[in-house]
Amino acid sequence: MKRTKLEYETVVGKIPAEWEIVSLKEVHNGKNKLINPHSFPSETFELYSIPAYFETHTPELRTGESIKSIKFLVEQNTILFGKINPRNPKVWKIVSKNKSRKIASTEFMPIFPNKDSSFDFIYQILASDSFIEKSKTLVSGTTPSRARIEPKRFYDLIIPYPPLREQQKIASILSEVDELIQKTNKIIEQTQRLKKGLMQRLLTKGIGHVKFRRVKMDSNLHETYPLEWDISCLSDLCNIERGKFAHRPRGDPAYYGGDYPFIQTGDIEKSDGNIVSFSQTLNDSGLAVSKLFPQGIIVITIAGSNIGRTGITTFPVCFPDSVIGISTDKLNIKYLEHYLRTRRNLLQTKATVSGQPNINLETLKPLLVPVPSLREQDKIVDIISSLDSQISLNKRMKTSLNYLKKALLQQLLTGKIRVKI
Repeated sequence: MKRTKLEYETVVGKIPAEWEIVSLKEVHNGKNKLINPHSFPSETFELYSIPAYFETHTPELRTGESIKSIKFLVEQNTILFGKINPRNPKVWKIVSKNKSRKIASTEFMPIFPNKDSSFDFIYQILASDSFIEKSKTLVSGTTPSRARIEPKRFYDLIIPYPPLREQQKIASILSEVDELIQKTNKIIEQTQRLKKGLMQRLLTKGIGHVKFRRVKMDSNLHETYPLEWDISCLSDLCNIERGKFAHRPRGDPAYYGGDYPFIQTGDIEKSDGNIVSFSQTLNDSGLAVSKLFPQGIIVITIAGSNIGRTGITTFPVCFPDSVIGISTDKLNIKYLEHYLRTRRNLLQTKATVSGQPNINLETLKPLLVPVPSLREQDKIVDIISSLDSQISLNKRMKTSLNYLKKALLQQLLTGKIRVKI
C-alpha cells in the first residue's frame, strides 16, 4: 500500500516516510483456510486450543483429535491471535517443525505471513503493547461470554512495512531479547523447583541426621523427622492473634488515606514471602478500629481462595480479621514461615465448606511444628535464602529485560531507531 503523506499513523505509531504500510489482510497469504470435517473422515490431527491461562508461550496442544467441526488448518510458521478474550488478547507463535498435521480452534485468528514478509517481524508487531491495545477496540458481541475481536476489522489493521531485509534485522534484535527473557525465565523456574525440593528435604530431614522417627502430624498425615527434633503445637511456640477492622462497611473511605499501612489477603498472596509493599493505608480513624502489628511477624491468610498464604512483615502494619499475625521468640521467624508454606494444603482441607472458605484460630493453634535447634534452623534458613537471592536476582533481570524489550519495540517498529542493513 503506497502512501502520499510523509508520515502515517499505524497501529504502532508514526513511521518513516520511506516505509510502506500494509493491512494484515495483505500480509496473510491465506493458507490457513477453514476446513470441513467431512473432507478428512479418517485423519487425526494435533489441535491448538485457547489455554486456560494466557501466560503460556504456546496454546494448549492436544494430540489425536479428529475434526468434528470447522477448524483452521495450521501451517508451520503461523501466528495465532486469540479473539476469545478481548480484555486480555494474546498472540502465539507456532514454529514447530513436527510433521504431524495441525488444526486450530476458530477462537484464533491465524496469520501466515507471505514470502515477502518476515515471520518474526510480523509476530513482534502483533505481540507489541500498541497492537494489543488496538485489538481491544475491535470487539463485537453484547455480553462478555459472547464478546470477540471481530476478524474483519482485525485483518484490516494497518501495520508498518519496511523493506524485507530491514524487517529481518529488526526481528533479529527483538528475538535476541526474547531469547534472553525466556532463558532467564527458565533459570527462575529451575531454581524455584530446586528450592521446593530442597525445602521439603531440609524441613523434614534436616542437616546431617542419621536417626529418624515417624510422627503423626495430623489425623491422616504421618511424617518422618530427625530423632533429635522436638514436635510442638504452634500455640506453645508462638503468640497467635487475629487481625482487626471493626467498622462496617470495611471499604468506608473515611477510614483510609493516612500513614498506617493496611494489607489484605491479596497483598500477602503477591508478597513472595516478605511483605515489602501495600496498596492501602489507614488514617487515625482507621487505626482506632484496627490494630498496628510490629514488623518481623508472620501474617497468614485464613479466608477465601488464598487460605494459608504467608509473608513476613518488614514494617509495622494493620490487617483485617481475614489475616492472622504470628510472632515468636522461640523460633527463627523465617524457618517458621518456610514451614508454614508446606502446611498450606493441609490448612485448606480444614476450611469450612459453607459460604466463603475459612479457618480460624482454633485450627491454627494445634498445628504441629518440627523444632530443630536454633543453630540448625539458622543453617536451614541460610540455605533457602541463598536460593531466594538467586531467584530475586533473576526476577530483577527479567524485569529489566522486559523494560528493554518494550523500549526497543517502540523505537524499532516505528523507525525512531534505524537498523543498519
